[in-house]
Amino acid sequence: MGRQKTYESKPKSELVPLPQDWLHIDGVEVEGIIAETDRLIVVQARTCNSAMPLCPTCKSNSAVIKWATRPIDVHDTERNGKLVWIVLLRQRFKCETCGTFTPPLPFLDGRRKRRTARLGDRTRRLVNDRRTTSDVAVDTGMSRRTVQIIAVENGRGRHTPQEVFRRATLTKNAACVINIDDSHPSLGACTAILLNGKPLQLLEHYNIDAVESFFISLPAEGRDKVLVYVSDTAPFLLRLGRKYFRNARIVADPYHVIRKALECFDPILKDFETSILERYSGAIKEGSLVRPIVGRGRKEQESTDSIGQIKRPNDPKIGEIKLLLHTKAGELQAEHRAAVDFLLAAFPDLRPAYFYLQGVMGLYHRRISANKASRRLDKLSEKLPATLKLRFKKFLKYSLKHRQAICEFWRCGWTNAEVEAQNGVIANIDDCGRGLKFPELRRRWLYGRSASATLDGLRMSSSSKLDEKAGPKKKGIRELRTLPPPSPVPISGPQGQIWLFDQDADEQPEDE
Repeated sequence: MGRQKTYESKPKSELVPLPQDWLHIDGVEVEGIIAETDRLIVVQARTCNSAMPLCPTCKSNSAVIKWATRPIDVHDTERNGKLVWIVLLRQRFKCETCGTFTPPLPFLDGRRKRRTARLGDRTRRLVNDRRTTSDVAVDTGMSRRTVQIIAVENGRGRHTPQEVFRRATLTKNAACVINIDDSHPSLGACTAILLNGKPLQLLEHYNIDAVESFFISLPAEGRDKVLVYVSDTAPFLLRLGRKYFRNARIVADPYHVIRKALECFDPILKDFETSILERYSGAIKEGSLVRPIVGRGRKEQESTDSIGQIKRPNDPKIGEIKLLLHTKAGELQAEHRAAVDFLLAAFPDLRPAYFYLQGVMGLYHRRISANKASRRLDKLSEKLPATLKLRFKKFLKYSLKHRQAICEFWRCGWTNAEVEAQNGVIANIDDCGRGLKFPELRRRWLYGRSASATLDGLRMSSSSKLDEKAGPKKKGIRELRTLPPPSPVPISGPQGQIWLFDQDADEQPEDE
């Protein structure tokens, strides 16, 4: 659509008649239809001025006379399912003292732009719906470039992330939660930051300089109102959280903590890869083991080909076995449990590593205190054989160094689930945009509206009850205000258990 074709004005006798108020625009009289297609209707209209306008130079209309009419093309909103294009005969005037001029029209977007104000408002609403500018251009009949300009202008008029943060922390009893994680669109690694579960900022890079520069730009008095700071396991993010949010509980996201344990477990599994596949495939072919269905939507039932022969299912892959061993034991179905039991019985050297991994994963599904969680992590590591301690050295070192951030999860129940969901939204915007630049990606994510993608707050009913095996209850924003200040957790060292401070007030008898 847009301006691929121009339409000339015609005498009124050659037009298809229309009511004068067909456009419902004050000061505009419709003369008739110039052309009409399945998608477009072109109408001719004329401005009608009952009084002479003031000259913009001398601010007087005493010497103003009508001079000429000039047709301009004006885009309008849809009418009866068709785009409306107005060939507007615009009246020009002449001041005998100053010269000719054209008065601005109040119904135009920006008073001088060639689109109506109601079309401009509709376009701004559409670009806020996280749609591509090409789709909006098709719906509005304007060029893609014009829609891009409107989108950029619309983004400039919004509050900056610093202003949003300041408003959220303005009141005396304000409490906020920061979620931060890396996102990976086609442009490269970015940093997504959420405030109380809603998009706050998207940084173009994922490094200490980019994140620290943004944290410095936030008001210092507002940073003290942040009570929970959740990040992935990147050490620089945890350090920046402690540095700039002094009153916050620094939480290492459970998903990333478990992923670090998996990074140590998978190389151990790789040592047995060939023999595991042989024994596992052999047991399935012999019929002593039923092959479980693993993976999303995967079906391994036998089928027939075009000539009626039975097609055998593909041989098991190591990824299928990894999924079995990565799944929490309590969530395994009967056939999956049988497969895991077979693998552990056939390879006893794998058992200690598997049970250590399951112990760490199962810990996140229990509602216990932070001190108990810290002690149980120590107990799990003590049960590891010396050889496996070397294989899990990376995870053990991380869990010891960042034990405080790991155990804060059991005090507040917050994870990075919200920002992980928004990472999917960012990836979807990037896919639909087909290579859009970072400013446009950031604008659509920050200012776009989507009922399925934008998280509507983080409200949790105080009367809601969770299963004891479902992990700690997530504290609401109001509940966070009443929590005592964060206190260190006990860590077992070479000299025995180290207590940095007295026991937490929330410590309760251990329920074995």
